[in-house]
Amino acid sequence: MHRLPTLKRNDGWAIQLGKKAVAALASFLRKVIMSGTLPPRKVIVVCIALAVGLLHFVKGPSYHGPFRHFVNGYLIDILLPFAMYLVLGVGEHTLLRSRVFRGILVFAVGAVTETMQYFGVPIFGRTFDLLDYVMFGLGVALAMIFEKVVLSRFPRSMRSSTR
Repeated sequence: MHRLPTLKRNDGWAIQLGKKAVAALASFLRKVIMSGTLPPRKVIVVCIALAVGLLHFVKGPSYHGPFRHFVNGYLIDILLPFAMYLVLGVGEHTLLRSRVFRGILVFAVGAVTETMQYFGVPIFGRTFDLLDYVMFGLGVALAMIFEKVVLSRFPRSMRSSTR
């Protein structure tokens, strides 16, 4: 009987899958850029969210490259709120269009999970770190700036990009 490989985050197949996914994403973005039309915000946000998810999956807890302490301890704590804030912003709900509401909501989710870790409840991690609150806030702030400075240049939908 043939057995499937065990799913370990840093196995060679996971890294190869991640590289192929990044290459496909880069190819897609290259085609979009070469077409001369701006993609809707939703496409950009989905690409960012996929990249953050792939990084989290492929990096795993045993990263040993440059800035090891920062990457293992804090990078995902910045990138996940960043991506979550942007993903919530592509929704059609009026409340989610408010930058302040989204920022508070995303920070609150991170703060609640970190506080639960303090009390020994392993939600999205096991180790409580006071600096994680700062990283959540930094991720939200960077997302707000990115949305205002970069995403504001992209149309909200395909209909508005074909004008």
